[in-house]
Amino acid sequence: MVVTIETESQMGAGGKSGAVKAKFKYERWLDDDAHLISPTDNGYDEMAQVEMSGTGEKGNNLSVNMTRGFSRGDSDYTTAKIDEHGHSIFRPGEAKHTEELLNGTINVMRAMAEVMLNGGFAGATPPWENGRCVDLKLRSDPAKRTGAEPKTTYTVFAEPRAKKDGAPASGTVKGTLKGAHSLSPQDKVKADAQFNYENPGEKDQSATIDFEARSKRGVGKASLQFDTKKGGYRITSKADSQAFCPDFVITSCDISKPFSAKVCNGRVTMSHTPGSDKGGSYSFHFSSGGGVADSAGTYTLSGPEESMTATYTSPSVCGTFHGRTVCTKPRGGTATWTKIDSCK
Repeated sequence: MVVTIETESQMGAGGKSGAVKAKFKYERWLDDDAHLISPTDNGYDEMAQVEMSGTGEKGNNLSVNMTRGFSRGDSDYTTAKIDEHGHSIFRPGEAKHTEELLNGTINVMRAMAEVMLNGGFAGATPPWENGRCVDLKLRSDPAKRTGAEPKTTYTVFAEPRAKKDGAPASGTVKGTLKGAHSLSPQDKVKADAQFNYENPGEKDQSATIDFEARSKRGVGKASLQFDTKKGGYRITSKADSQAFCPDFVITSCDISKPFSAKVCNGRVTMSHTPGSDKGGSYSFHFSSGGGVADSAGTYTLSGPEESMTATYTSPSVCGTFHGRTVCTKPRGGTATWTKIDSCK
């Protein structure tokens, strides 16, 4: 974790003036469980560049430019650069004053960097804890997790990747189950991790698994949702005449079983009998003003599960009015089947 701070301040009084410019780079490391290693346990390094300048009582220009660093594993600071004008850091009084200013500046910036690393300026959560550094990729086999049959078993894969370079983050992953039914293992496991899950044992139940990956690269969090809810589909079709059929909307709570509904102000009964998850047969019955019309055929479903297109085909449609029956070949049609979250 790296924090870089740049500051600049100016002051003046009694004909004297001064300015301090500072750039501070502070780096800390995480252990295998994504906790900051203590600074006293070889857990940090820092580099400070401080430029102090001012005007003395006689108007002479005074300045000192110092670079001081502490590398991880060093026993003490190293002073990489000293550039002074107008006074000498070798004079005891001036050297002491310069050292006090330098140490004070570094101490203030180090304290600011610690607050930033621990999330003090952005909330209660340290930045590496909120998923900014690690992308926890999740997938399951089978892939379908909603509207599934009860007691479906899954293999869940949790693969943490560092956002900076896409490399495996290593470390550990833990899954926490909220809801039914069973998850194993329940303890931390090494990444990349695999979990076994069995979804709820009854219909209309749901569960969530929250995963957390922890490593030297940071923390990654992600969740998967599972349910055995009926769900359902809303079926809509644009009729040739909006006045004739303004309400061609059918809601089915289970498209794997036969369903029917009245539409077009109750004048049309539309029935579906599924043969597979990709289609089936249908029938169409119209009755109004003493006349009736019937058609039957097949429908096929295509497209993504969330929004499918149904294509209807029929060899003929026959209508009877005042005792006379006429049959013709229909033009066919389509309808949009949109998945809905809940169905009663």
